[in-house]
Amino acid sequence: MTPRPGRRTAALVTGLGLAAGSLLVAPVAPASAAAPNDSAAAVAGGDWLADQLTDGVIYNDQFAFDDYGLTVDTGLALDDFSSNRYAGALRSLTAAVTSDEGVESYTTGNAFGDENSRYAGATAKLASYVQQRGGDPRDVSGTNLINQLSGLVATEDPIAGRIEDRTSFGDTANAIGQGFAARALVVADSPRGASAMDFFLDQQCSDGFFRAFLDDKADTDQTCDGATSEEDSAPNTDTTGIAVLNLLATDPAPGSPVQDAIDSAVDWMLSEQAPDGSYAGAPPTDVPNTNSTGVVAWALGQAGENGAAARAAAYIARQQATACDGALRTEVGTVAYDRAALEAGRESGIDATNRDQFRRASAQAVPALRSLGAVKGSLAQARATRFVKAGQPLTLEVSGLTRGTRSCLTGPATRFDVPNAADREVTVDVPSGTANRTYRLSTFAQKVDSVTVRALDKTTLAANVAKSRVARKAQQTVTVKRLAAQERVTVKVDGTRVARGTANGNGVFRATYRVTGPKGDAAMKVVGQFGNRTGATSYVVR
Repeated sequence: MTPRPGRRTAALVTGLGLAAGSLLVAPVAPASAAAPNDSAAAVAGGDWLADQLTDGVIYNDQFAFDDYGLTVDTGLALDDFSSNRYAGALRSLTAAVTSDEGVESYTTGNAFGDENSRYAGATAKLASYVQQRGGDPRDVSGTNLINQLSGLVATEDPIAGRIEDRTSFGDTANAIGQGFAARALVVADSPRGASAMDFFLDQQCSDGFFRAFLDDKADTDQTCDGATSEEDSAPNTDTTGIAVLNLLATDPAPGSPVQDAIDSAVDWMLSEQAPDGSYAGAPPTDVPNTNSTGVVAWALGQAGENGAAARAAAYIARQQATACDGALRTEVGTVAYDRAALEAGRESGIDATNRDQFRRASAQAVPALRSLGAVKGSLAQARATRFVKAGQPLTLEVSGLTRGTRSCLTGPATRFDVPNAADREVTVDVPSGTANRTYRLSTFAQKVDSVTVRALDKTTLAANVAKSRVARKAQQTVTVKRLAAQERVTVKVDGTRVARGTANGNGVFRATYRVTGPKGDAAMKVVGQFGNRTGATSYVVR
């Protein structure tokens, strides 16, 4: 999309490699689609998105403007959750985008001196959002968005039903906006709804995909199949996914042209999925990315294709920040555009120059993460021992992780990325000092499993005997202190073991044994769980 002169809009960020013009919609799921749970990955992403709001609006620090389009996208993403976790954020967001300032700034160019201008795609998307939230699009702070949108729908052939921007800067309306318009007008039972929908369905090619850009208005054939150039009829993954979401929101009847269009688009999306679950966008973003994958996974999930949606969601989750991701550890839940963006974020974090990209990727991908199942897995010591040696390596076993899940192992001086579901051993360095050390396996904000080990460091044990002089073959009692509770201890006299056992809950071991050996001085050595935990004393054998 070409930026409109003099107008600061989301179009200014198209150079970041995002699917420019990608807009979101949260339809009502069809009866055949099982509503997904709010997975840990989705909740982490939703929490991050909600934190991006300032007084209900996404503010772009790089270009210094309130991004109402991205704000609505964020609202549609948060509204897709089954719980009311984001009720407060959505109230604030809705109040902002439906205020006088929000409606005027987003749907008109009045603030930039383009009086009486109207943007069709923005009007359609805002009307759809208001409908989604249960509001009345015919009265949004005094603006009748349905009337405003209807006035932007052409009535004369060959473009009857097509939406048009009315601005001094030309018309940049596209097929994504046309889909929102068809949805909003049909749901509102507007007289222009049928023609807008018919024109939108004409933007679907016979292969099942929807194109992104509309024909020149002078062309007599305005259909995708009738396009005069390959560019005008090129497949567009994002447009197709958003088209399905918008069409589903109209609650089409079985066997209707709308349902047929959905079925054909879903078949095409299924055929385009890569083995790793991902989807590529259209040029210049024709590489696997979370924007395109996100909107397609969202659409597939709503259409009941849960297996493909889950595979796509797993790809997205592998690009989502965890507590192990370096400089992104304070941005847990955000979704990177692709692997390169994730690696760059790990190294340098998120700032004003790249935050917009993370926001756009997350707004389109987070709802798709709801297709992920509950995360499972276990964490255990490779050798099940009560104690471990402080300051030494410890091997832990990670097993049973949900396939495709990226997990993070954290603990004292430990952050270890566990990138896939393969069972594996992980070696960590136990810090010095005697203490309980807990290691946690988590995915985003959800703990999967944990293991706590008792680390024992070098120490001098206190060993005392009951009698400093004792007759040969008489009883002697030894008391050992400064042990850990239940620590194993061995007592030797002149190299011969005379007692062994475990300390009580107070770290004390006491044993009585019969004195043997020659008369004279007897050297006693006590050894705890490890060879660096020792003590000594002596007594005389009479």
